[in-house]
Formats: sequence, C-alpha cells, structure tokens
Amino acid sequence: MAATTRSHILKMRWSRRLIVIAGTVGASALTFWTLLQISRPAWDTSEYPAMAFWSFLLGFWVLGIAKFPRRWLAGRNVVIRLLGSVVLAAIAGMSWIYVAVALTGGYALAFDANPLVCWAVGSIVGMLTAINWPSANGERANRAQPTT
Repeated sequence: MAATTRSHILKMRWSRRLIVIAGTVGASALTFWTLLQISRPAWDTSEYPAMAFWSFLLGFWVLGIAKFPRRWLAGRNVVIRLLGSVVLAAIAGMSWIYVAVALTGGYALAFDANPLVCWAVGSIVGMLTAINWPSANGERANRAQPTT
C-alpha cells in the first residue's frame, strides 16, 4: 500500500514537471510565432529551434525558482497563490534573460522577436502550473481545519 502511494506521488511530481516544461516551451514558442506574425521581418526566420531550446532551459529555471515557494504557497488562498505565481514568474523571466544573454554572449538579444516578451509569457504559464498544480500528498489541505 505504501509503495503504491509513493509511486503515485512520484508520478504526480514528474507529470507536473513535464507539464511545466512543456507549457513553458509551448507558450514561449507560440508568443515568438505571434510576435513574428505581427511584425514580419524581411527575411525568413530560422530561430524557432533556438527559441525552443532556450525556453526548454527556462522550464528548468522556473521549476527551480518555484520549488520552495510552492510549499509555502500550497495552503494559501487562491488569490495569494496567483499573485505569488505572477511575481515569481516576473523574477524568473527577468533573471532568465540575463542568464541567456550571458551564456550566449549577447546572441539572445538578436532573436527576430523580443525574447523578454516570449520568456515572460512562458515563465508565467510555467509558474502558474508549477505553483498551482495539485499535489498527491495533500499540500493543499486547509491549515485552519483541525485534523483528527
């Protein structure tokens, strides 16, 4: 019985992690595509794989930033969780642009669409998922109710 519960909890954790990474990459790439549709460059863009790669790494960045606040925000009101998610997403997006620029030597700033907008939207989607995804071990239990 305990092994089944532990297995279920691990499955929930890994599914949450995969959803956060997929959501971050998907939202960033979709924002990149949308920005390119709004303001088309005169040349054909080939930066979708680069945006997807750096957004994939952003997904891990979001998971790392959300690890400890997730536990703290787990029993809070939904409004506090959402506000906390948005604030943490802004921190993740802003810090990630600096990390990506430092790691690429400035190439990230030469993307055909603004990477800050793409990664801000991606980090918001990823952080909302990371913070608000339900937990299998009852982290969201109301702390005000006594347990018997």
